[in-house]
Amino acid sequence: RAQPVAPLMVVIDRIAIGAAGAEERLREALEKAFYLGGGRARAATIERDNGTARTVEAIDFDRRFNCSRCGAAYPEPTPALFSANSPIGACPECEGFGRTVELDLDKVMPNPRLSLRQGLVAPWRTPAYREMQQWMLKCARRAKVRTVASFNEMTAEERAWLLDGEPRREGEAPPEGARRDEHWPGVRGFFRWMERRRYKTHVRILLARYRRFVPCPACGGSRLRAEALNVVIDGKSIADVSRIPVRDLPRWIATLGRRKEIARRAAVPLRELKNRIGYLNEVGLGYLTLDRQARTLSGGEAQRIHLASALGSLLTETLYALDEPTVGLHAADSRALLGVLRHLRDLGNTVVLVEHDPAMIAGADYLVELGPGGGRDGGKLLYAGEPAGRPRDDADETPGRVLLMRALARQHLVTRRDPAVRIVRAREHNLRDLSVSIPLGRMVCVTGVSGSGKSTLIETVLYNNYLRREGEGASEAGACERIEGLEQIGEMVHMAQELPARSLRSNPATYLKIYDEIRKIFTASPEARRIGARTRDFSFNVEGGRCERCHGVGTVTIEMHFMADLEVKCEACDGRRFKSHILAIRFKGRNISETLELTAEAARAFFDPRKYPGLTRRLDSLIAVGLGYLQLGQATSTLSGGEAQRLKLARFLLADLEPPRTNDKGKPLPRMFLLDEPTTGLASSDIRR
Repeated sequence: RAQPVAPLMVVIDRIAIGAAGAEERLREALEKAFYLGGGRARAATIERDNGTARTVEAIDFDRRFNCSRCGAAYPEPTPALFSANSPIGACPECEGFGRTVELDLDKVMPNPRLSLRQGLVAPWRTPAYREMQQWMLKCARRAKVRTVASFNEMTAEERAWLLDGEPRREGEAPPEGARRDEHWPGVRGFFRWMERRRYKTHVRILLARYRRFVPCPACGGSRLRAEALNVVIDGKSIADVSRIPVRDLPRWIATLGRRKEIARRAAVPLRELKNRIGYLNEVGLGYLTLDRQARTLSGGEAQRIHLASALGSLLTETLYALDEPTVGLHAADSRALLGVLRHLRDLGNTVVLVEHDPAMIAGADYLVELGPGGGRDGGKLLYAGEPAGRPRDDADETPGRVLLMRALARQHLVTRRDPAVRIVRAREHNLRDLSVSIPLGRMVCVTGVSGSGKSTLIETVLYNNYLRREGEGASEAGACERIEGLEQIGEMVHMAQELPARSLRSNPATYLKIYDEIRKIFTASPEARRIGARTRDFSFNVEGGRCERCHGVGTVTIEMHFMADLEVKCEACDGRRFKSHILAIRFKGRNISETLELTAEAARAFFDPRKYPGLTRRLDSLIAVGLGYLQLGQATSTLSGGEAQRLKLARFLLADLEPPRTNDKGKPLPRMFLLDEPTTGLASSDIRR
């Protein structure tokens, strides 16, 4: 066996105490000793008595970053070690994400009231894996496992057989594939077999559908490796500090500042940290923790974090252009935000807002108002000057959105006897055992300051748990004890804050399927039948009747090296998107390109509602949300935020065109619409509409 190697002692220097220059020689000798010894050095005091040297005292020095008790060495602390975005500091198990993926049995078996024969395992009800269902029933008969008992009624042995499969005999070779082996692998074995086929796209999609995220067992969700978590200040690791609410951090920073050694060595970081934490508190985000993931923040919280970042930079003589910074903010938050923006102004900056909020408009130093309407009706300067001098009209008397919702709520008082959906003890993010009833057949407003948990309650808890109940849960369902009354709803429709796709090919006509109806009308015309034109020939997204020079876009991109690319009108079709023989086909004097140039209101008058009720219904939804001025073919990439939100809302107004679900007695079940801030980007007149 290898014997431990004794350290080799190297004498660097011998210095007489009290001699001239002894202190300087001692300093040089220690530096060289640390260099040669890899951070270790020994100083020995030696006395000579009658020519005999005797060691009186030996002191060992160690400036390595290691444990003083066991000697275990650790990497030197660097900023990258404490960053989950760096491979140096990220947890090797979760790679810095803080979460790992595992099989979610609630998604695999969304309805535990079903039996094996009724299709308890959801992925095996699909045509691609129906063999697994048949094979499971065959193996269940052999193992004497009941196939008519629901999962709730199964014994522990039967559940173990279903989930973990049959125990393999000693020395038995593992199966090559679950379908070819008579040995039953269980649900978990099936997914392990699928893991080996991840190189196929459809397999990756299947696995993603039936997985869930759980906190990483190695780092506990802190996202950092153990070496970073072992470094503590005032008894706290960086993960512990990240879990402290922002409002409490100034007190902890002040505690560090009173310790002389820390104050001396970290004066600049402490000052910057104090300032930046102060800005977060100033914009009203003191309830957040620093480890809160950005994807869980509301729109208003994200906006204020951007503002806090701007404040922290302390720029001067800078132009800040903010597009609706009050999006997602409560009225109380808007007043606090106004103070922050004034602070930016007082630093010597210019702050320009695009805004509809009455409080922000009244608090501005200078006001520029455009109008009078939207689209073709806008673009005129109505007023420029101080807000107090702005002429007022009836539209200005509209109260804020919260007051409007209160007025609507007074018109429909809710009683306990009304049917309702009840959420019991929701505890996701900052919700603390919240129980609430949402009455059905009503317009219900969930309000509160930004970050109070509105979107968490409605989207993460209510909607995602509904999706899980329907076996469609792709997102993580919010934690709660239970949700009662979902059986009273035929369908739950969610309108999130994400806007429609903004591209050159997308337009209001294609988004609301108005263009499908128009193409059918042109295909049925006598000229189209005479030349044999098909419905697809009137599409600018596929080959056929579209212009192949611009591929149906109407413009051609010219690449400009070292400069921005240029968009010019296509010379082949003159920007009309289609070939000449398609443009020659007319309906009531208009070709397909001219029809797309109609506004929604003009198209409503152009098409006979008695002949084309479906088309008229879709145009009416566009007009109902105040977008009658939009051209049918206008690209969604040119729409403002408010126009895009209303376009999305118009699509939800068409949901009643689809047949509703029915209960066991054949009675249609109502829908529940969940709208997350549909007034985003809207003026007061648009909110009234």
